[in-house]
Amino acid sequence: MDFVRMPSTPHPGGLWSPIGEVYVHSPEDLILYKLMYVGLSGQPKHARDIAAILKAKKDQLDYGYIESWVVRVGLNSVWQEIRVGSN
Repeated sequence: MDFVRMPSTPHPGGLWSPIGEVYVHSPEDLILYKLMYVGLSGQPKHARDIAAILKAKKDQLDYGYIESWVVRVGLNSVWQEIRVGSN
């Protein structure tokens, strides 16, 4: 599954870093990946991680983007459970 919110950023080594740019997951994509792990494994660690992201980035997240993906991948009930539990 390829999510689309993976921005590139200069490597901390600076402009002349041999690595160049690195790609980082957006908070929304990280939530989606962790939702898939919760759905597959049921491990509470991923649900706690999602709750922490929701708490830290609450007003900055694109909930429409997240919800469109959870419906597509069939994880809406897991998402709603974690979202309600994190409030």
